[in-house]
Amino acid sequence: MTEVNEIARGMNYRRTVDNHPEFIMAQEWDKFLASARGPNGNPDSLDYMLHMGDQHGHIPRCSDRDRLVANSIIQWLGSPVGNAFVRDALEKIDNEKK
Repeated sequence: MTEVNEIARGMNYRRTVDNHPEFIMAQEWDKFLASARGPNGNPDSLDYMLHMGDQHGHIPRCSDRDRLVANSIIQWLGSPVGNAFVRDALEKIDNEKK
């Protein structure tokens, strides 16, 4: 198992040892965040998502708390309850298309 960067770990990251789907969600989130992060500490995808904008195009870093909450929610989506939530939502979306 490839370790997830500290910056992408949720509050209950320890659960990923026994719950592989949670680990996969955390790992994919880490890859997603890194897709915008450069080697010079550039803002990552979460910074862009939470950015409210300023007049100079400066993208501030999100707070540690914001990051921990977002990381925890993404990891939760891999839990049995979170997975059921996603499955039910996708089922409703599919039913609306019919």
